[in-house]
Amino acid sequence: MQKHGGSFVQALGTAAERADDSNLSKIKETWPEYWSEYEGLGEELQVTRGEA
Repeated sequence: MQKHGGSFVQALGTAAERADDSNLSKIKETWPEYWSEYEGLGEELQVTRGEA
């Protein structure tokens, strides 16, 4: 999110990194479309790099 997203999505990524479990859940529930998109992208990058 922080590397590949726009400024808003990058800020969400930073907030998610710093959030406790309760606040991370709120972020995921409020913006599920961003979360799924970038979670999938992260998984693709891991496979491409041979990290998965």
